[in-house]
Amino acid sequence: MAYGTAAGVASYSRTWTRGGVFYDASAGPPPVAATKPTLTEVNHWLVQISAMIDTALQNEGFSVPVTATNPLNAITMKVETLVSDLVAYANGLGRLYTDRALERGSMNLLNKEIIDWVKGQVTGLENDGVPRTLPASDMVGGFSVSPNRQK
Repeated sequence: MAYGTAAGVASYSRTWTRGGVFYDASAGPPPVAATKPTLTEVNHWLVQISAMIDTALQNEGFSVPVTATNPLNAITMKVETLVSDLVAYANGLGRLYTDRALERGSMNLLNKEIIDWVKGQVTGLENDGVPRTLPASDMVGGFSVSPNRQK
């Protein structure tokens, strides 16, 4: 399941769309030239970034996919803006195309940003009713820990 839509990404990336829409090439009629990136690429990135978000949420003990309205809106916005960064990157611009980002790797930067973002949302996600399989006190680094008590 992808959080967000290509139309949502387009709202942050109008420069790289045609009339606010991403396109795949089509022979027509009429023939349609592809945007850079294509609609297929944007949809693929939505799925991939959503999977990274879900993994980070699961590492914090949350059930996925998230369906509670407020968290879903926040996650959708985060995914769409991160994919918008990838759109700019595909065109040789944006924050992922800086020397620092290129040196560290764009996906490494996105992964760290996602993990940090999820960790910063834990209390709000819980308060908004996102199911958590384990309470925070039982989580250590994203893994459940059972006490080893022998008498």
